[in-house]
Amino acid sequence: MKRTLIVPESLESAGLAMMTAGRTDEFLEGAKWVLEREAERGRLVWQDPPVYVLAMEAGADSPRLSLFYTISYDKVVLLSLSGGNRPAGRPGIGPGSPGY
Repeated sequence: MKRTLIVPESLESAGLAMMTAGRTDEFLEGAKWVLEREAERGRLVWQDPPVYVLAMEAGADSPRLSLFYTISYDKVVLLSLSGGNRPAGRPGIGPGSPGY
């Protein structure tokens, strides 16, 4: 079933503050494509009401964005955007690595 993604205006402006306008638009278009077709693809992080998270990454040197949303019958409502840059340096495993 195809659903409609609802993005509150306040979240769009929050996303613009995290990234350049072009990158936010690209992220939201990608999220829209995925969530309108397969909203359950995200990870369920809260049961009642159901809250899902979809993590998106642009590339090795680009910011990542996590979308928190809920699903109703024919709508996907975006609740929150959380963004951040990757740690500097190469990824590693264990203590002392940037992502540890």
